[in-house]
Amino acid sequence: LYAQTDFVIACAGGASLAEIAYHALPALLVPLASAADNHQFDNAREFSSRTGSLWATEEDWDADAQAHRILSLLENPQAGSQLRQRTAAWAMKDSSQRIIALCEEILSRADP
Repeated sequence: LYAQTDFVIACAGGASLAEIAYHALPALLVPLASAADNHQFDNAREFSSRTGSLWATEEDWDADAQAHRILSLLENPQAGSQLRQRTAAWAMKDSSQRIIALCEEILSRADP
């Protein structure tokens, strides 16, 4: 699916952001207001500040305004390319290896 995706509209949960970054996809993030401690708001704000992704809260949602923002981005190939590059730079492509290395380090320090 991701290979055929031009743009993503998604919540701003950690797993969604990781997938968006891994696949370097332009996105409009809509933080789920009912998420624990409204943490998705902070996720969306931080991810967007680093990648340039668009974001809007549920309470500020305006379908026409969001459609205009998305179309403006999709109609500008240079902006889309820059957004993909910034998003890709945020991804941790070696996250599995990092987790394994950390687990091995912790286990090596454990008493037998």
